[in-house]
Amino acid sequence: MSHIVNGKKIADIFSKGKPEALESEFDIEEVLSAVKSMRDKIEFYEALKKERSGAIQQEINKVTEKMNFLEKVILDTMDKVDKKSINYPGIAKVTKTTRKGKWVVNDSDEIVDHLKSTDIAAYNKVVSKKDVVSKRDLDSVLEMWEKTNQVPDCVEKTDPTTSLKVKFEDIRVDDADDDDSGQQNYDSLGF
Repeated sequence: MSHIVNGKKIADIFSKGKPEALESEFDIEEVLSAVKSMRDKIEFYEALKKERSGAIQQEINKVTEKMNFLEKVILDTMDKVDKKSINYPGIAKVTKTTRKGKWVVNDSDEIVDHLKSTDIAAYNKVVSKKDVVSKRDLDSVLEMWEKTNQVPDCVEKTDPTTSLKVKFEDIRVDDADDDDSGQQNYDSLGF
């Protein structure tokens, strides 16, 4: 059977502003009941936070998916009209960029052995004393080898990717949209 907490007694304890001993050990029971109630409330809030976090993440994922879809529509349209950059004054400038494909090393040991046996200067540049491959330096070596068809089988190159860069311009709202308090009235923005 759970004990009902006397809210007034607990409020009086808090109103003192600092912890003070109770009149007797029998008063501890009521304080323990209040502590238990507070722990239950914290557990509830923690569960609620997780639930809301999951729901919020789902919404973020939905919006991200829609945004990616619309960006693909923009990219396809830019391809169709054969434009790499379009400026929409007052809104945004859209630029289509292409990133180089990335090198994927499928077998680190094999690439280290290949470097040792074919290009000791590249090996010294790319591999540390513990045979740890420096990805950045290896990329430049692989780019050079690609030009002379010397890329080993333990490495493959991903296809280049095209992405969209959008730079939104600042939206300025006339001073007439300020309310009497001097605060900006965002209702006029039409969201």
